[in-house]
Parts: sequence; structure tokens; C-alpha cells
Amino acid sequence: MRSDQAASQPLHTFNVPRRFLITLVAQTSKSAMSFLTGMIVARGLGPVEYGNLAFLLGSFAGLRLLLDMSTGQAFFTLAAQRQRGRSFYLYYGAWLLVAEILLPVLVIVLLLPHDVVSVLWQGEARERVWLAFLASTMQYLFWPQLIQLGEVVRRTSTSQFLTICISMLQFLIVATMYVLHVLTLANFLATTVFAFLAGSAFAFFLLPRPWHGDEPAEKLGTVVREFVTICKPMAVSYLLQAIQGWAEVWLIQHYSGPRQQAYYALGMQISLIGLLATNALQNIFWREVAEMEASGDDKKVHDTYLRTSRVLLFTAAAPVSFLILWAAPIVHLALGTQYVDATPAVAVLFLYPITQCLTTPVFVLYYAMRKTSVLAAVQSVTAILNIAFSYVVLSPDIGLSGGAMGMAVRIVLLAMLNFLALEMWVCRRRNWRQDWPHRLRLMAVLLAISLASRAAGAAVAMKASALVAMAAGGVVFAILVGLVFYHFPDWAGITVEMRDRYAGRMRQILSGSRI
Repeated sequence: MRSDQAASQPLHTFNVPRRFLITLVAQTSKSAMSFLTGMIVARGLGPVEYGNLAFLLGSFAGLRLLLDMSTGQAFFTLAAQRQRGRSFYLYYGAWLLVAEILLPVLVIVLLLPHDVVSVLWQGEARERVWLAFLASTMQYLFWPQLIQLGEVVRRTSTSQFLTICISMLQFLIVATMYVLHVLTLANFLATTVFAFLAGSAFAFFLLPRPWHGDEPAEKLGTVVREFVTICKPMAVSYLLQAIQGWAEVWLIQHYSGPRQQAYYALGMQISLIGLLATNALQNIFWREVAEMEASGDDKKVHDTYLRTSRVLLFTAAAPVSFLILWAAPIVHLALGTQYVDATPAVAVLFLYPITQCLTTPVFVLYYAMRKTSVLAAVQSVTAILNIAFSYVVLSPDIGLSGGAMGMAVRIVLLAMLNFLALEMWVCRRRNWRQDWPHRLRLMAVLLAISLASRAAGAAVAMKASALVAMAAGGVVFAILVGLVFYHFPDWAGITVEMRDRYAGRMRQILSGSRI
């Protein structure tokens, strides 16, 4: 990383709305590239092999939780609350590289017997297994830590630019392989590893050092105790969540087969469109609320939580309420007729981002409040319920054999119950009022707008293609939602002054004037 200190960051990078907009644009670009890449991979591999890919990557989602044990969240929380010396970052970097990446690869490649590998990964070759682990770890564990470092030093634009470059590189390579008919499961995994390794190398040189040179060296024992204070209460919870993550994909693969695995994975991937703002704002919110909580300003924490929750709900519920009614044409246009049976699961999973956009800010609060023991208890119960209901909806012994559709209903319902429990405890603890009147009002209005836009699209569909009909419905939906946003900006978590300021900037942009 560059030698300039984090303390010398330009003041404009501390502007939260600016950092959020930068991250939102970057996340939108990245998600568009990732979505196109995913659709190309799904088409190129077909339902069976794509289901095997989803199984391999999904199996390591649970293992990542087990290896991480919330050290990533603890690292970001500790780094955000006060200035840290160089030793703090070196200790965590060594842990991440050795314990969470290199050691598991050695175990998979050299130590696990063939029979164990065959049972755990249901006959998949060892080479595909360790390659999937590397791809999963680089993309979902190592890279997010680098992005968090970008937020620690408030270099949002740099870290998000790197994210866009990685997504573009991966898309171009995958598209080229698809055109040349050399796209295979192993080739895709190797491409993912290469793209994120290249991005990590560039991040090392572009991002400034996060530590402060005038901070004294921290003793390893002191740093470990800080991490243990946060992570220890989460240990059992993360173990159960790791088992849950593994059990879900293993049970689908075992009872329903790779096709249903593919349908469920595609539904989850498509539904992530609704989490663009959540992903963009999470680290920024974490950085700011950790400082506010450390200062003891309860009112400021509450206002920030309420405003953030409203922003995330609006930005998730708006696209989801439109897309859920167009699930069938979306699946057909993006994936073709070979995935038409995935439509019911995709439609249900469009509701999943709503649960996650609500859960994210309250999840961050537990870390900022150092109440991870309570968080662990709720997450543990949720994990146990998820494991039990996964078996219930999939096992033919019970008679449901619900496949992807059953799993979609299960995850949406349990995710909402998890959020309700988490927020209820925080609100009672801090004597906050919950925001349900606003949430229910917003959802009712968006549902009415969605039905109106779908009716408009259906009228167009009588004389035009499904794509044109969806576009027409989208125009109607965007206009109506825009009117709601303009007249009731607080529904989206912003003030009238902020609305007018951004509206003025937009008018300047459209008129070609200089801002």
C-alpha cells in the first residue's frame, strides 16, 4: 500500500452521502457485471453443471463462517472505533492469510482422505473442491476485507473502482470463454481466483496504509483479547450457521439434485438486485455508527439507524415489488427455456432482499454496542430452525420434497423472524420506537404501484413482446415511485432539504451545466 498516512485523507472523502453515492454507483455497475456473468455461466454450463457449481461454492459459505468466527466484523469494528498502529493490521493480516486461506487449502489438498472428500462433496473431484474453496474465499472473504480497509481510510472511490474493474475483467474472460465454447466449471473457478488476485495486487499499491505512524506498537496478547471479547460470544452461533450453510446445499444436492440446486442458487443471485443500496451503505454505516456509539450519543445513533433503515427499505422494496410480478419473463429472457422451472423459486426469493436490508443495520448495531452475545443467541436459534426446516421441506421421508421452492419459502420466513427478534431486543434495550407504521405504509403503496404498472405492461403485451411490455411497465412504475419519493422524501430516509439539493444537481446535470 502507499506510504501516505490515513490521517492525511482529503476532507471531502469524509462526506457520508458522497461516499454512499459513489459506492451505490459502483455496486450497481459491479452487480450488473456479476449478473451478466452469472447468466452467461448458467447458460454455458446448463442446469446440472451449474447446480454442481452452486453446490461447491455454497458448501464453502458455511466453512467461511467457521473459519472467520466473526473476526472480520470484529476487525472492522475495532479499526473504526479508534486509530490503530501498524501491528494491529499485521496481526489480522497474518491470521487471515494463514488460518483462513492457506491452512484449509493444505487440508483439502493433502490431508483429507478420498472417501471423506467424496462424502462431503458428494463425489466431486478433489481438484474442483479446492479450486472452489479458493474462488469462494477470494471473492467472499478476502476481497471484502480489502473493501473494508478502503472504508477505514475513507477511500471509498478507490476501493469501489477496483471492485468494478474486477467484475469487468471477470465478465470479459467468461464471455470470451462462452463464445469460444471453452467455458467449464473449472475454468470459471480459475477465472474467479485470477480476477480477485489481480485486484488484490492493485489494491495493495493504490490504497493508503490504514495505520497511523504515531500510534505505538500493540502487543499481540492485547489485540487477541480485544478480538476475543467480540468474537467469543459468537463462536457457537457461527458454528451453527456454518452447519446450516453446509446442510442447506448438501440436502438440496442429496434429495433434490443439481437442477433444484441451480434453481435455488439462481433465485438467490437474481434477488440480490434488491440489495444494491444495502451492500453500498453497510460499511459506511458501520464506520459511522461505531464512532457514534463509542461517543455515547444515543440520539444520533437512533437517528442514523432510522434514516439508514428507511433508505435501505425504500431502495430494496421498490425494485423488488416491480420485479416479483415479472419473474417469468425475466427468467425466460435471461436464462432461456432450460430454466423455466426456476420461476416460482425466483419469484419468492425476490422477497429475500427486504428481510436483509432491514437486518443489516440492526446487525451492525449489535457489534457497535458490543452485545454480540445476544446476537449470537438469536442467530443460533435461527440457524437451528433453518437446519430443521431444510430437512422438513426437502426430505421425501416427510413427504414434502419441496426442492428450490420449499427452500425459498423457508429462508424468507425465517429471515423475517430473525430480524423481528433482533430489532425488538435493541428497541426495548434502548427505549426506541419501532418503525412499523412507516414500513407497512410504504409496502402497501409500492404494492399498489406494482399492480398498476403490471396492468400497464399487460396491456402493451397484447401487441408487443414481453421485453417491450416489461419496459413499458417499468416506465410507469418509475414515474409513480418518483412522485412518491418527491412528495414524501422521508419515506426514503432523506429530508426535504436533501431532496431539493439532489434534485437541483440532477437538473444541472441534465441541462449540461457545471455542478
